Amino acid sequence: KEGRQGISELLAADLFRISESQAKTYDLRLYTLSELTKLASRTALSMIESGLMPAEALTGISSFLPTYTTDSAQESSLSENPKHLLRAWSFCDRVAFIELLLLRLSELSVPIELRDFFPEEESDFTVTYMKGALADEAFDLFSEYLKDSTVAYCESIREGAYALSDGKVSFLILPFEERGGARIPTVASLIDRLSLKIAAVTPVYGFMGDADMKYALLSTSFIIPKLSPDDDLYIELSIPDISKLSELLFALESYSHEVYRLFSAEGGEGKAGVTLILRASAGGIIPLICYLTVFICDFSLVGIYKNLE
Repeated sequence: KEGRQGISELLAADLFRISESQAKTYDLRLYTLSELTKLASRTALSMIESGLMPAEALTGISSFLPTYTTDSAQESSLSENPKHLLRAWSFCDRVAFIELLLLRLSELSVPIELRDFFPEEESDFTVTYMKGALADEAFDLFSEYLKDSTVAYCESIREGAYALSDGKVSFLILPFEERGGARIPTVASLIDRLSLKIAAVTPVYGFMGDADMKYALLSTSFIIPKLSPDDDLYIELSIPDISKLSELLFALESYSHEVYRLFSAEGGEGKAGVTLILRASAGGIIPLICYLTVFICDFSLVGIYKNLE
């Protein structure tokens, strides 16, 4: 019994020392994150005061942050200032850093807004599409975006896409997904090649109710939809390197977003890419886009729209 009691006391002492060490490590990590956030927010503020947009400033600060690694001997451009160097810069650290950075920027009177990432442009509301019953139905369904619009019909999807890309029209309506949700390959290719933006998506059923397709409203800039409490918001984005997918999925879960759809896509330099449609949590949209801007960097925002279902 005395032996067991001695072992118990030894284990208790060891556990106390381990807990104390973990607490100190945790406190030090929070301090390091806080100090790094102060440095980053001051740098971002300086960039904004020099004329950069907030989204551009966030891109700028990414260059001096530590990169993710499990190597305890990691070096970075902050290595000359060891106090700010996180030796094991994890995904959790990154999520916490973004939350602290947004809070700090708000305190500095630099709130980050959705429009900083989804710039809108004035439009003359000229829309083009191939004349047809389903396209006419889609035009009616997109009426909230196309008030007082002028219609100029096109002969083909390709003609309409290039008219939009060249600035001859402001919007293009086209068939987007077939029954079952499969993207129409030629349309997906045109959107990617011409860097077109998806302003809205709507299901179209036809006169008999059996068409079951989705049509898209495309533009060269974004339209931030007005949401009612019952609306769902969707964000579509592409990353050219599928190796970033695990980090992206971690960020989505951290900010309470849900993957609605996922497509394979052509990446850069022979790599496989991926396109995701996210069902977004309203409060987590800006932190997520900030996370992508600062840490993933090489991504493209394709669309922001509501109510796919």
